[in-house]
Amino acid sequence: MHDLSKKETITSNKNVKESKSLDYINKNKLCTVCRRRAYPMDALIVDKKKYHKSCFCCEHCRNKLSLGNYVSLHGHLYCLPHYKQLLKSKGNYDDGLGQRPPSKWCSKRKELSHRYN
Repeated sequence: MHDLSKKETITSNKNVKESKSLDYINKNKLCTVCRRRAYPMDALIVDKKKYHKSCFCCEHCRNKLSLGNYVSLHGHLYCLPHYKQLLKSKGNYDDGLGQRPPSKWCSKRKELSHRYN
């Protein structure tokens, strides 16, 4: 009876390993935006991420992008005009695109350097 439970454990561990490897393979086939399968004829690979051609669009205006007219920043895609507009509106990359303002992390860095000096 003890051998049977050991055998079941080995089988279940094997299934877990197989399912993890299948998840990894399947994730590589999914579109980064819509999380649906992107077949090779309808897919673009940009910055090691897969997109449907129709999903490769500006996050602000939703216009389709091409490989020569996009900017990818912090995982978001922008057309050049909207990227420039967001950049001009705040004066730097991080503030304009919804990330933590540099002033906060700069002040924390200064505090830490004063503590250790």
